[in-house]
Amino acid sequence: MRSESRPRELLARIEQVRRLLTNEASLPIRKQKLPFLPRRVGLITGRASAAERDVMATARHRWLSSAIRVINVAVQGPLAVPQIGWRIVHIG
Repeated sequence: MRSESRPRELLARIEQVRRLLTNEASLPIRKQKLPFLPRRVGLITGRASAAERDVMATARHRWLSSAIRVINVAVQGPLAVPQIGWRIVHIG
């Protein structure tokens, strides 16, 4: 396999999965432009994770006026997928 064909194959696969998820209503059909500075940020992460520490540190420096809602979920094991999915749908 030529190395320059690999990125094209990956992009085609990503587009195929995106279409599949959009058809299943797992992804929004219409994309919205992200605001320059967010008013609210939702973070779904494992309890006491490095990701939470990193996001909170960055947010304090970049988005002083943003409200940040941290929601802890299981990130491994059989409860991870249902918990993460439910929180994504109900984070608002």
